[in-house]
Amino acid sequence: MAAQIVLTRELLVVFYGNELCAGIMLASWLFWVAAGSIASRIKRYTEEAFHILLLSLPVVLPLTIFFIRNTRYLTGTATGEMIGIIPASVASFVFLAPCSFIFGALFALACRLTSEPAKTYIVESAGAVAGALAFGFLLVQMLGPVQTALFCGLLTSASVLLIAERRRSPPRWWTTFAFTVSVGIFLAAGSGALDFNMRRMQWRGLGLESVKDTKFGNIAITRRGAQTSVFENGLIVSSSDDTLAAELSAHIAMLTHPSPRRVLLIGGSLGGTLDEILKHPVGSVDYVELDPDLLKPSADPRAHARLEDGRLFVKRAAAAGAGGLYDAVIVALPNPYTAQINRFYSLEFFRDVRKILARDGLFSFTVASSADYISRRQAQFLACLERTLGKQFAGVRIIPGDTAVFLAGGAAVNITADSKALAARLAERQIRTSYVNAHYLPDILDPMRIEYARKAVAEVSGVKLNLDFRPAGYYYDVVLWSARADPRLSALLEKLNGIDANILLFAAFAVFAAFAAVWRLFYRRDDLPCLLSVAAAGFSGMTAQVCLIIAFQAVYGYVYGRIGLLYAAFMAGLAVGGVLGARVPPGRASETAFRRAQPFFFLYSFLIAASLLAGLRFPQAVFFLLTAFPGVLTGFIYPLSVRICSEARPDNAGAHTAGLVYGVDLAGACAGALLVSSVVIPVMGISRAFLLAGALSFACACLLYLQPLRSRT
Repeated sequence: MAAQIVLTRELLVVFYGNELCAGIMLASWLFWVAAGSIASRIKRYTEEAFHILLLSLPVVLPLTIFFIRNTRYLTGTATGEMIGIIPASVASFVFLAPCSFIFGALFALACRLTSEPAKTYIVESAGAVAGALAFGFLLVQMLGPVQTALFCGLLTSASVLLIAERRRSPPRWWTTFAFTVSVGIFLAAGSGALDFNMRRMQWRGLGLESVKDTKFGNIAITRRGAQTSVFENGLIVSSSDDTLAAELSAHIAMLTHPSPRRVLLIGGSLGGTLDEILKHPVGSVDYVELDPDLLKPSADPRAHARLEDGRLFVKRAAAAGAGGLYDAVIVALPNPYTAQINRFYSLEFFRDVRKILARDGLFSFTVASSADYISRRQAQFLACLERTLGKQFAGVRIIPGDTAVFLAGGAAVNITADSKALAARLAERQIRTSYVNAHYLPDILDPMRIEYARKAVAEVSGVKLNLDFRPAGYYYDVVLWSARADPRLSALLEKLNGIDANILLFAAFAVFAAFAAVWRLFYRRDDLPCLLSVAAAGFSGMTAQVCLIIAFQAVYGYVYGRIGLLYAAFMAGLAVGGVLGARVPPGRASETAFRRAQPFFFLYSFLIAASLLAGLRFPQAVFFLLTAFPGVLTGFIYPLSVRICSEARPDNAGAHTAGLVYGVDLAGACAGALLVSSVVIPVMGISRAFLLAGALSFACACLLYLQPLRSRT
């Protein structure tokens, strides 16, 4: 589990932390684990093969990190340039293949060696819990990614020696040699020099100065000439020569308000926005940043740093009834490239911002756009944000440009586009700027340009509002991004978005039912209903995991700090479920328990969907319980399905069948990871993602009650 988290984070840095790419990565991992589990059923695999695979991990894991970090070089993509979805998919599929295949094969081989699939499954799940917790609380703080990978490999090498000791047989010479080499490589990499040199290759051409992995993500600082840039998870946060972006983010909003005294800034302190705000005669500025490494200290006594999640800060202030707390709220964050950043552009966030603004208060944020030409896809993205803002604010105005400025306020606010009035306030406050001055303001506030942007946005129809649990802003931004990198994906997402969500749900249900019928017609196996149910369980479990992580993130803030706990909760559920399933007697009792477990999958999915649609927000502890429950169900049916499939095919021993069942489970999870994170959530929302999983589970439950689980002779 620790190795999986490390590799996932490495890929997220390369692919900007985008959920679309995250879904592809997770799907690739699960695909190869499933392939390894199924392939290892070949009978020529021996105990020696098990040891060799364990000993290969200290080499395979660091090499995987090396190739991931050189993805841009290998795909011919310049550093800082967006990677297309096809190169991203190919890179994930190829680079993750060796280590994930090994992990899948190791599980199935362990089942054969122990002849106890249920116990192996429980121990593997418990180990995953330990790995997730260890990474979240210890390894991420103490070791770098390469060191963590080597440490995990070292543990696997040591396990071979422990196996030899337990069997009271001397280890083979190559076992001792491999373990010694692993220790040597780990000690050699202890200084972090190997990790940093690999990072320098990843950031070639930009002059990497420092890099740091925290519980919040990866932070890289580069210097090229006089330009210093800061990247967080591959996304640029600030640049020393990007003074224009900082001035636009600060001064347009501050000049529009006649006398801003109390200001809230979310993000942007490192990029210079805070310094620009402090040029105005403000009384106080609260600036909020989650990661201390992105927080720039200020000597100005008017500036008050808040080290916490900006969304939670606003939510808590709104819940406390702090109305009229701020004259201006400014968000200085990147475009909603990810669902995590999208939280700061949603209807729910705008509602909380409105509650903490004064009667004449002003809200502002900036997004990347175009100065003179707004394409249809760009207009859709801008329209989504504009109409979502319009649901909470009486006045909304877009100032177009390469960086578009959004201004919003209540009925008492005069959001003027009069360049002379703003220039007069600039002179009155004696503010010195490099770009936003009396000469620049008439250009960006040109009435013809503003009217052109207004018409381009107004002409767009059918645009969805941006919600926490239906991240339409993220969807439109992904469409805009993919239109540049891969127009085919962009066209596909637009076609899916044009179809009613209920029709998509029905179509998915119909496709699954037709697939089951055709498979049954041409592939006459008595264990088919069982295997289809296992695949649906994998799909439902992964859907629940992805949806709950994004929902937790939307409600309680940045998820990186608790991602280990959420993973651990799911894996702990698998272990508990495996223990309960192993206690069920074989034969008819296993069949009955397997059937009775199926309705809980779709009942769980439908209840969660109904709760979210009703607007319920779960406490943190409930989130962890909800994450663990599908794990319990999936773990419970695993030992039952192994028994049922073994009885349906008497020539297969349970240990041999365990690899097949495990592979089918992961194949369903692979489909869930790919479809839900990249398509279903952006297009349909989290609630309908749960409904989709429930519909598939319902179809499986019906199939189980219409057809016997195994043949009886």
